[in-house]
Amino acid sequence: ELTEPSPLLSDALNASREGTVGAWGDAPNKPAREKALSYGNVSYLYPSTRAILIDRDLAKRFEIQPLSTDNEITGVAVIHGKRKLTIDRPNMPFLKAQMSHLRRYADLRDDRLSEIQVQIDDILSFFGAIHHLDDERRQYTLELLTALVRLCIEVEMEVKHILSVPRPIELTGAVQPLIQTPDHGSFPSGHATESSALAMALFVLSHGAGDYPDSLEARTAVRIAQNRTVAGVHTRWTARQGMSWGGFWWAVS
Repeated sequence: ELTEPSPLLSDALNASREGTVGAWGDAPNKPAREKALSYGNVSYLYPSTRAILIDRDLAKRFEIQPLSTDNEITGVAVIHGKRKLTIDRPNMPFLKAQMSHLRRYADLRDDRLSEIQVQIDDILSFFGAIHHLDDERRQYTLELLTALVRLCIEVEMEVKHILSVPRPIELTGAVQPLIQTPDHGSFPSGHATESSALAMALFVLSHGAGDYPDSLEARTAVRIAQNRTVAGVHTRWTARQGMSWGGFWWAVS
């Protein structure tokens, strides 16, 4: 990464240049790079700069379009060249019917409290416990995974905003969530989407192919999704196969 700005360092560098370079015409010239770097070569960039290019490239692959009937939003379509996935908006009777599941999950609050608190801002550590995601040994893997999470957030936030599905606390005051209810819509669950994306990516990287649903990665993603129901900010998690999305887990609300 770049060195932190320092007035002392800048002054020292300036003094060094004056004492070593002399007149500009006397300075030896370096051969100019004549050939441009290939577009796919980003290894020379700082990770923060690389992330900008990666995010831009991934974002271009997804377009979210609202679906409506009689001026009412009914869902969204996720598009990459052609429609890949549609997500229906849960109706109110369906959401209210899910509250019984939330009540049953609330019995797990004492057991899951520490997980819930940590997972508010950190789900990657739970996958790091499976795969030893060390900053030095797994730098590029971590860059890939964090880029994947950023992509999920960008897509899911737009879907949440369009569908505007209420949170459990908006359906009944009895839920009394363990944590602050987020300001954005409930569906799809961000934690469910992001943890499932991480689980699938790590499974493919480590196993190539195999029985994903029974893997530690998948079970970890399911538990993270469930914990949001236990916390009282989602009603119930369910599984949906997502075509090109690789089988993400979505929380219903």
